[in-house]
Amino acid sequence: LRLDAHDVYGSHISPKAAALYTVGSATRVRVSVGSGFKAPTFQQLFLDFSNPGPGYSVVGAADAADALARFQSAGEIAYLMDAASVTGALRPEKAWTFEVGFDRDVGLEWRFQARLFHTRLRDMIETQPVAAKTNGQFVFSYANLSRVSVPGIEAEVSGPLRGGVHLSAGYQFLRARDLDVLDDIDEGLYFRRENGRDARLERSDYGGLFNRSAHSANLALHGERGDVSASVRAVYRSRFGYGDRNGNLILDAEEEYAPGHTLVNATVNWAASPRLLLTATVLNATDRVYPTLIPSLSGRLFQAGLTLKSKP
Repeated sequence: LRLDAHDVYGSHISPKAAALYTVGSATRVRVSVGSGFKAPTFQQLFLDFSNPGPGYSVVGAADAADALARFQSAGEIAYLMDAASVTGALRPEKAWTFEVGFDRDVGLEWRFQARLFHTRLRDMIETQPVAAKTNGQFVFSYANLSRVSVPGIEAEVSGPLRGGVHLSAGYQFLRARDLDVLDDIDEGLYFRRENGRDARLERSDYGGLFNRSAHSANLALHGERGDVSASVRAVYRSRFGYGDRNGNLILDAEEEYAPGHTLVNATVNWAASPRLLLTATVLNATDRVYPTLIPSLSGRLFQAGLTLKSKP
């Protein structure tokens, strides 16, 4: 049991239970169920930040209405996207998660792991764009989503290859959806314009929560030879919604998606002496950039580091 006693959001008890069952010496099955509580952070309430490079802004919920008015008076707002969600107050998140996990040792060094999970959240605190700026970027803020369902599956395999190279690879499938939106779709309350006419949405049209990729994967290789070690990591995420464009406030149209992409990072370390370590890193090696849709994604970035240890 965990007790959170908050002077603003009250007290909340979060229970959790877990069990482990071992099959032989190489296979393990885990089952757990538990709840969680998360109060709004200072950032989610009061942040007021504008990135001068890409040009986007993030404002806390408590001051979002005043910030939007300030941007509008300065002529920086092209149009409002979801300003109705800016209420100036946030409620704490509450969640229940059920999980079943499986892992198995293959040989002496290889391991396979997988897990199924399903999380149900109340008052989930979500980041979302509330206005489009005249520079092509967005103003982001925070709002509560009343009922959210997040089922998914994860799998990972890791082990050594030839030549001292170690491999790890993982995959995740996720479906994050607002249950209130699904209920309203079933009742025929959501529409969009198609060929100049209003068309009623079906469940299959709904893309789920913004900024959530249905598929993601990663592949990493790490090797060492003498005083030199190197690693390469590729991270893939499928397309995801970045903001409402047709005025119905949900993800349902092709133009509301950012493209899927893969980021590649690489690092080389050289232990020049027992006291000196030199490091070179390249981030986003393939130079993937989407200035409007993913402003936080910078281009190719090179870094170098030096670590000097003092004598014992």
